[in-house]
Amino acid sequence: MIKFKLKKEHIEFLKKTYPDNKLIQRVLSFEKEEIFEMDDENTYIDFMDYLDDESVAWMDENYDATPQTIMLESIRDDIFCQTN
Repeated sequence: MIKFKLKKEHIEFLKKTYPDNKLIQRVLSFEKEEIFEMDDENTYIDFMDYLDDESVAWMDENYDATPQTIMLESIRDDIFCQTN
């Protein structure tokens, strides 16, 4: 069982930014009052890897962080700290 909590702003960002992403929506489906409990470790690993890839993809043309990059890294770091 993997359990973590996200801030409301993080949840809303994911909902707004990735409404059609099946992986993100699957993770969001586990939410109960900002707490996520997942039985599937592969979903967790895929989700964390996806956040890593997306944070890079959102960088600007000079490879500087954008607000989206900062938000994704914040989400990833919060989850990592709570689950390790």
